[in-house]
Amino acid sequence: AFQNNRIIDCLLQIYIAREDTKFGFSFEGAELLLNSQELKNLKNVRISGLMGMASNMEDGKWKMEEGENIVRKEFNSLHKFFIQHRQNFNFTILSMGMSSDYTFAIEEGSNMIRVGSIIFGGR
Repeated sequence: AFQNNRIIDCLLQIYIAREDTKFGFSFEGAELLLNSQELKNLKNVRISGLMGMASNMEDGKWKMEEGENIVRKEFNSLHKFFIQHRQNFNFTILSMGMSSDYTFAIEEGSNMIRVGSIIFGGR
């Protein structure tokens, strides 16, 4: 980005799931990074929003209703964090929801979803 005099928009991934297979910053870690001098020094990187992946409801751990409640709580927690910080950091994107849970994500405030499996099929 620096060599081409560009600014790259990025999303900061937040860990909201109850699974070890998902990754991201904790809410506390995200706040530390967002307020850090190191990030402010990156002139060609702009954090334009947040993203998070909820727990996988399809793996059979929970009954459907219980899984839906868990996923909604996870999305809701990220939405609250987004609302709390969007003005200070000029966030415009909240990316939550994938092919299996995008309807819940939209209902909980997502404005960007990832639905590759619906379009291209499973891996």
